[in-house]
Amino acid sequence: MSHIDNIRDQLERKDYQSLWCTPRLEHLWRTLKHSATSYQRLEKEHKDVSTHFEELFKLLMAQEHKVKSPINAQMSTIQQLINDITDEIMFVYSTRNMTPYTNDHLNKNDECKIEQLSTLIESISKCDSIEQFVDINNNNKTSVARDDWDGDNDESLPPHETQ
Repeated sequence: MSHIDNIRDQLERKDYQSLWCTPRLEHLWRTLKHSATSYQRLEKEHKDVSTHFEELFKLLMAQEHKVKSPINAQMSTIQQLINDITDEIMFVYSTRNMTPYTNDHLNKNDECKIEQLSTLIESISKCDSIEQFVDINNNNKTSVARDDWDGDNDESLPPHETQ
């Protein structure tokens, strides 16, 4: 009996265990099962790592909030103090010079207030005296008033601005 006849005979008897390809198929199946199990294990490990770092991130965010809260409270208190002192200084100088006083910053939105506070703090830091600070801030208010005015020449400015 030839080799081909032997294979044909085993196939007719459905004796698949005796065929040369059966051990190879079994090996492939075991490798496939092992690969699938390994992949599932790695997939779970991947998810666990992501979950772990997500939890760490949440903890860090909570810790950041916890640390920043007293800083934010102090900043808010100091911001209010700076605004109050600046208003009082400008009021006293306006009263002394008999000029109108307005505290326009109270009507601004939060974003504008933060921008103005940054400009105000920079101005305070650069000034060497209270007089210099008042002059700079009065000039800033004048330039803002001019920017808001609709006229094209000096005649269209309010009377106290044409000097």
